[in-house]
Amino acid sequence: VITGARLSDGSHGNAFWQKDNSFSFLPFDPVPQSYPGTGDLFASVLAGALTRGLRLADGVELAAGFVARAAAETLRMGADPRFGTAFERVLSDLTKPKEG
Repeated sequence: VITGARLSDGSHGNAFWQKDNSFSFLPFDPVPQSYPGTGDLFASVLAGALTRGLRLADGVELAAGFVARAAAETLRMGADPRFGTAFERVLSDLTKPKEG
């Protein structure tokens, strides 16, 4: 998994290789602020998803969405970016059933 990949067309997303040797790219809209620790947060959510039996693509989607919501909430709060994201505010998102 490569997080925060940027393609030549300017799109941002997470890229990953799957067991069948296929390449996947899940695009996202970046938050206009960097926060330390987002890679660790992404890896933790992804690891949890995989240990619960989710497919890699679903785990990447879950982790990316969680980190994006945490960053957006932190930005909305106006918190000092040096201290990372306020992920605690969106932690309950991980226990909600997936819609659709």
